[in-house]
Amino acid sequence: MKSVAMPQKRDWFCRSGCYIAGQSEKKSPMPPRLKRFIGMLILVALVVLYALIATTVATYRLAESPWYIHLAFFALSGLVWVLPAMGVISWMERKPKDRGDQLTR
Repeated sequence: MKSVAMPQKRDWFCRSGCYIAGQSEKKSPMPPRLKRFIGMLILVALVVLYALIATTVATYRLAESPWYIHLAFFALSGLVWVLPAMGVISWMERKPKDRGDQLTR
């Protein structure tokens, strides 16, 4: 009598077979669509939080300052948020590393 191999059970969160029950070390990279969604949420939160902080600093620290100090502050603070945003965007667009079939642990 010929024995038939039963298919391995896959968890609900992985359509591509990245996690097979009993092999928790083998995981595929995050799907690009999910990565972009998470990055978008981080960018929106970053911009809102940064705008609140910059406005608060300008209101309490620069209230009596001359116009050119305001101009310099808002020009600088308008550019500084780009640095963390560039990091998030580069993370979102980064291709997953090819790990092959090697398990890392």
